[in-house]
Amino acid sequence: MGHYDAVIFDNDGVLTEPTARRPRQRAIRWTLREFGVDRPTERDIDALYTVTADDVKAVAQRYELNPTELLKRREMNTAAVQYGMLRNGRKALYDDTEVLCDISVPVGIVSNNQHRTIEHIVDLFHLDALVDTYHGRSPTLTGIDYRKPDPTYLQRAIIDLEVDKPLYVGDSNVDVIAADRAGIDCVFVRREHRLGYELTREPTYEIGSLSEIRSILERPLQRHWANSTE
Repeated sequence: MGHYDAVIFDNDGVLTEPTARRPRQRAIRWTLREFGVDRPTERDIDALYTVTADDVKAVAQRYELNPTELLKRREMNTAAVQYGMLRNGRKALYDDTEVLCDISVPVGIVSNNQHRTIEHIVDLFHLDALVDTYHGRSPTLTGIDYRKPDPTYLQRAIIDLEVDKPLYVGDSNVDVIAADRAGIDCVFVRREHRLGYELTREPTYEIGSLSEIRSILERPLQRHWANSTE
């Protein structure tokens, strides 16, 4: 291998197929129904779909709910829906993730998805022997704020792996920005769902398949490890 001493992957759109929107919307409606809200507005559904801390607090205030409990239940229900999709093949592991078997440096996962969902993925697809650490967002208001492009979870994975020059692999602008803020190199995977996607910041590498990771790991670093000043 080359100079990278670890590879950290995003999950949705990188290791597994993205989660369809409608099942998560149903989980959100189910959540509000459990709190006695039978006819939420589409605005409230959308707010809990994009799920920022401010949005959760605003929806909770409108219906006189506890925002911490609302978010906790929302996270539990959307994770349950995704678990079902993973079990029945509607959220499948990409074929090219077999490259994980060929990576001799430590491997991590950092996702904006729920930590519970990442646990399910590692368990269901038997990735525990291939993945050394993984981080999804915690079901808390603070956990939402730490999502990428904030580099917090990425930095935690780097500390777990005890490495200096990891490579981050993602499929979105937030992935590229989070890697830049963490001061590490980034690979953008342009899968079919990203064919027309416009990047706002240039990644270190762009690939069409995870199989290309092998050759990237053999290359020298594109920049020195340094914290971004952004």
